[in-house]
Amino acid sequence: MKILLIRFGAIGDLILVEPVLRMLNQSGHEVHLLTKRAHASMFENHESVHAVYIWESTGIIGELRQQGFDAIVDAHNNIRSHSVCLALWPATVYRMPKEIWKKLPLPSRFKQVRLVKDRLMQTVRSLISEPPVELGPWPGIEQLRKPNNYRVWVLGGTYATKQLPNEMATALMNQLGGHWVLLGSAGDEGKALEIARGLNSSVNAEICCSQGLRESASILAGAAQVISGDTGMAHWAAALHTPLHVIWGNTTPQFGLSPGQWGGSVVQHHQVSDLSCRPCSKFGYSHCPKGHFHCMRNQNLDSIAIAIKNLD
Repeated sequence: MKILLIRFGAIGDLILVEPVLRMLNQSGHEVHLLTKRAHASMFENHESVHAVYIWESTGIIGELRQQGFDAIVDAHNNIRSHSVCLALWPATVYRMPKEIWKKLPLPSRFKQVRLVKDRLMQTVRSLISEPPVELGPWPGIEQLRKPNNYRVWVLGGTYATKQLPNEMATALMNQLGGHWVLLGSAGDEGKALEIARGLNSSVNAEICCSQGLRESASILAGAAQVISGDTGMAHWAAALHTPLHVIWGNTTPQFGLSPGQWGGSVVQHHQVSDLSCRPCSKFGYSHCPKGHFHCMRNQNLDSIAIAIKNLD
């Protein structure tokens, strides 16, 4: 069967659906992917993906129609993906439920959203044979070899309320010492320099803020451990089976989007419990709406440091 899987969204969204691409391929289907231009490079030479199509491309609907897909797995379920499904009729559509109503920021009445893994597996169950007990790490990413064992501190995050304050990041690295790679995009270089200025002589820090997605993945793959907020790089570290620590701010694992859903990696979650204002958004903000930022400022750095040392 010729299948098109649709997923737009951010890096983490693509990583959460990638195992299903592999399962569909292993079940004998020819699997194609429609995604955003910014993330297409993630699937270069991916052994389970026959072709990648870019949503922003001119004439993309006509190109997709020529393929004659038998089925569409709509793993995004929004107006854009619905329009693609309609344009490719009569292909059979398998649509993943979103459960948006459960993500409303109402902490006192908060209900846990089902994991993306569980919702997507329910959607495609009739298309796959028995899934393997455990999938290997993301294929085709070569580890970046460095002279010393190193940890990665992920700088990025679209929203400030998902990021540990710089001075706390510096304090944690000073407490642990050792070789660190500060990983981010070009826009994170100022943040990296501010953190690095406060580091003591026990820390050897390297700033990596100008590489592409696959180069970043190579850095994550070769790390001893990765420490991150709720970011796409955290998802990729888990997909690469690199030990991971996620420091949660305004969001929560109960939104169903936590890294490491498919197994294979050690993932530890660090979050401040019993805050009546958390979660305040399913996305995030440029600053704390309450002004106190307790979801990050009340993080127990000693506890996080112990957890990191225990995985060394």
